[in-house]
Amino acid sequence: MHVITVSGLVEALGSTLLRPVQTGADLPVRDVVIAEPGVPFSPGDLLLGVGVTAEEQQALLDRASARPSTTSSAASPTGSAPSHVGATFGEPLAAGVALKGPITPSLVAPPGVAVVEVPAEVSWTRLLWLLRDLVGLISESGGDTLASLADDVAEVLDGPVTIEDTSGQVLAYSARQEPTDAGRISSIVGRRIPQDALARLRTKGVYRRLTREKDPIYVPSGPGGRLPRLVVPVRYGTELLGAIWTIVPGPVPPSRIAALGPTLAAVALQLLRLRAHGDAARRLLSDRLRTLLTGGTADLVPPDPCRVAAVRPADGLGDLLRRHGWRTPYLTSIDGVTYVLAAGHGDALTPGSWTWLRWVAGEAKLTVAAGTAVSGAAGRSRAQAAELLDLVSDGQITTYEEAWPRLVVKRAAAVPADLLLGGPLPILVAHDAAHGTAYVETLRAWLWEQGNPTAASARLHVHPNTFRYRMRRLLETAPCDLGSAEVRLALTLQLVTL
Repeated sequence: MHVITVSGLVEALGSTLLRPVQTGADLPVRDVVIAEPGVPFSPGDLLLGVGVTAEEQQALLDRASARPSTTSSAASPTGSAPSHVGATFGEPLAAGVALKGPITPSLVAPPGVAVVEVPAEVSWTRLLWLLRDLVGLISESGGDTLASLADDVAEVLDGPVTIEDTSGQVLAYSARQEPTDAGRISSIVGRRIPQDALARLRTKGVYRRLTREKDPIYVPSGPGGRLPRLVVPVRYGTELLGAIWTIVPGPVPPSRIAALGPTLAAVALQLLRLRAHGDAARRLLSDRLRTLLTGGTADLVPPDPCRVAAVRPADGLGDLLRRHGWRTPYLTSIDGVTYVLAAGHGDALTPGSWTWLRWVAGEAKLTVAAGTAVSGAAGRSRAQAAELLDLVSDGQITTYEEAWPRLVVKRAAAVPADLLLGGPLPILVAHDAAHGTAYVETLRAWLWEQGNPTAASARLHVHPNTFRYRMRRLLETAPCDLGSAEVRLALTLQLVTL
């Protein structure tokens, strides 16, 4: 039976879920249990301090080790050292103890017992499921890493291997590199299949077959010296988790494919673990980002400066950003609006920067409204993005700095009193309703295009002569002095309230 140590769990789940406080003897973890008063535990258990208060943390740590072989005297009524100070602890019974942060600074942990801190915002239920799943998977898969499994596949199929997730990100590759081609080199260096190669594979229907079929797919050689490949879908039940890509000289005999069985199952378990870990980490990051953007206290340090962007549509946005190279996008949803926190500095197309995000959104034809670049005021940038989103047309990408004229007009018009208190506009509104004319839109086009009949008629998709006729008729219906700057401003403010 293969096992994983406490430090291995910390490394696998990351600092968003577990933070090392004391390494201890780094013992193998046999099981993960909730520490309950009076309930015994077994050697090798990782104890979760569910419901343990700050005052009870020390008692749980003492329980995690064998009874001290010697102890100092009990604390005196005057507040001298507690009884565990100076104790000589025996061999630890538990592999480690997990305590909800913040951990009391004065704790004295048994030397051999590992201690990890669980961030306050992490759900115990979610963590317990992840830890037990991870310990079980390591036991079942023999403790193999994806890299060693890639080597095993390379030996069976006699070719260099990459293991990729469903988005095309390279998770591991074999030590064997020959034979190779430019596509494999680019995939390993960039940690994902190049976009041009992805497009060709989609055109050939490879990814469509991956989602539907369970048998390996042979992909013949392609342009640019691309060598043939065998693509093996990796599934857990009916769910596609990723694929194994192997460069082969030609079609692979069924006997070699059959020999992949045990290794393929181990790869599936590893990918399932990575997916569970990734989903949990993304949910936690989303929660922390939401707290930051709504003005709460969050253990999350944003880039300095940063820019918050409201994006629609939101479906598949996380996968889109990860496919383009941002492995852990800062992404959350607030009141039904999806926000992305991007680094606000520099012009380089670095994943996670505003320049990069703007490029990706343009390629995907997303609608994006971004607040200003700020230092330490991500909540203010988020509020600006939310205000601007209402003014952005579908497929448009703009920033708070670029859209200031529309924002000024919107705010000036957002007064509690009714702006349709006089002038020609109430008359034109009533005339349009009674006679089916389009005088209000005609006046709007004239104002927006600064009296240019050619541009205004193009906005309304009518002939310039038709537009001029409409302007004469509306001025006969509701006379006004359009030569007055004050009248034009008043009409503009009235129109933005309609």
